[in-house]
Amino acid sequence: MSEGTKQRLVRRRAELVRERASWVPHWRELGDFFYPRRGRFLASNVNKGQKKNSNIINNTAIVARRTLAAGMMSAITSPARPWFKLAAADKDLNDFGPVRVWIEEVERAMRGMFNQSNFYDLLPPYYAELGVFGTAAMMQLDDFSETTRFYGSTVGEYYLATSARGNVNAFYRDVPMTVAHMVESFGLDAVSPSVRNLWDKGNAHAWVEVVHAIEPNFAGDEGASDSANMPFMSAYWEKADGSENGFLKRGGFRRFPVYATRWEVTPPDVYGASPGMDALGDAKALQTEEKQKAKAIVKMADPPMKGPTSLRRKYASVLPGDITYVDESQGAFTPSYQVDPRISELMVDIREVETRINRAMYVDLFLLLATSDRRDITAEEVARKHEERLLQLGPVVQRATNAMLAPLIDNSFATMAEAGLLPPPPPELEGTELEIEFVSLIAQAQQVVGISAIERTAGFVGGLAGAYPQALDKFNVEQSIEEFASAAGAPATLIVPASEIEANRQAKEEKEMQAMEAAAAVQVGSEVAMQSIPAVIGSPSGQAAADGVAQNLTENAGDIIAQVTGQGGQGAPVPGAPVPVAP
Repeated sequence: MSEGTKQRLVRRRAELVRERASWVPHWRELGDFFYPRRGRFLASNVNKGQKKNSNIINNTAIVARRTLAAGMMSAITSPARPWFKLAAADKDLNDFGPVRVWIEEVERAMRGMFNQSNFYDLLPPYYAELGVFGTAAMMQLDDFSETTRFYGSTVGEYYLATSARGNVNAFYRDVPMTVAHMVESFGLDAVSPSVRNLWDKGNAHAWVEVVHAIEPNFAGDEGASDSANMPFMSAYWEKADGSENGFLKRGGFRRFPVYATRWEVTPPDVYGASPGMDALGDAKALQTEEKQKAKAIVKMADPPMKGPTSLRRKYASVLPGDITYVDESQGAFTPSYQVDPRISELMVDIREVETRINRAMYVDLFLLLATSDRRDITAEEVARKHEERLLQLGPVVQRATNAMLAPLIDNSFATMAEAGLLPPPPPELEGTELEIEFVSLIAQAQQVVGISAIERTAGFVGGLAGAYPQALDKFNVEQSIEEFASAAGAPATLIVPASEIEANRQAKEEKEMQAMEAAAAVQVGSEVAMQSIPAVIGSPSGQAAADGVAQNLTENAGDIIAQVTGQGGQGAPVPGAPVPVAP
């Protein structure tokens, strides 16, 4: 790495910090009401166990966040059911036995790798931060013991930058690490003298601020041989180390290893908006109303009292069953005012606020997925009940697919292939690209929404064809079946390939032609036989000859058909020989 590169990285980090600064107050407030124990805006805020949910009285917003996270995981990347499939770009190859078997083995191996890694452990907080803060980030690195390992980052500790196309392509993060972690990760010789001194004194659990930068390798990393030609460079350094080239580690990546998803983004913004931002006002109002309700109940149960001046500095009690003695002439010991807070109306408003929070966080949709104990819940059932909500959720699912899921499958496949963990592909796949199809419940449910259009069109054409049969000429039946099956998530084996359909139709046409030729052969044979009948048809022997010809035709019909159709057969006449008749 050329001299001055660290200064360039430090300067860029400072620019990204300034660019992100306006988002921080909003994120802090969202964390206070939706996710109190997430978000790290100070590097020193590590391993702190003090209470952080002091703003929470009514936990509806927190439960809604949990439901959203569980629902997103269950609907998009459930570990209990396949959520992605691979296929050859050449559709005809997918029906070829060796190719189909190889693809199934690869899918099984990749699912096994995800199950063995910590991928599914990090997904719930990833989806939760996406729904609350509008942005979530996770990194995938090679791991010798697990093939791959994932590292989650919470909001506030990372900084993003985007490419000209609006995709996240730079990732800086502040990583609090103990001295022991640094020595384990980088080696004792790589750390600064101050950290080495802490290690020598036995302060292995002292915390140190480390910065990690990943960005496009535009100029090439000349100082690190393993990353000089890689598209993305990677560098670690101690934040407090001001040396010019004081790097802890340098490297590079062939593929961008960070999956940063934005719930909703307004270009050229880098960070995203979220359902949590939409529901923040309701979440704050809910806590205020809960406080007011509590005050009203307390005032009803323990109202402020008034009494005569003679009670000053004397015993006066509001405890149940206790007595306060007052002379009637001096006045009574009574509540200073009557409290009637109309609790029922307040409770109705609280329920309305809770409903708005749940709707903003898609609880009505995700609760069906997160709380269902039926693994066979269908995409049709989800789509039927929540068609409108699925359409609203479509954009974020597409962004998650483009920013996380598709790159995740690409990177994981490449990692396993480089590690020799995939079976050798059949020769037929040489030079053929693989395509990814996402078959999660939410993906299928969104596709099912489009089925109604196919059904309505088919019904309309079918009804019209009753009066105008030519209407069927305008409707592509085969294409409608393929589109319907694809949207419904039906197995591909249920749909007969176009090549096989053509072969079946040709075979059917040949059979029909053979039947027609056979019928014609019987007719020709009958005419030839009739010509061989003795002219003395009127004689007594003539009728017997005719009866014999008819019997002979019946007994030899199969042979005649076989001869004409070219199929041969026992007793088939020799071509050109006269048809035998009764003597």
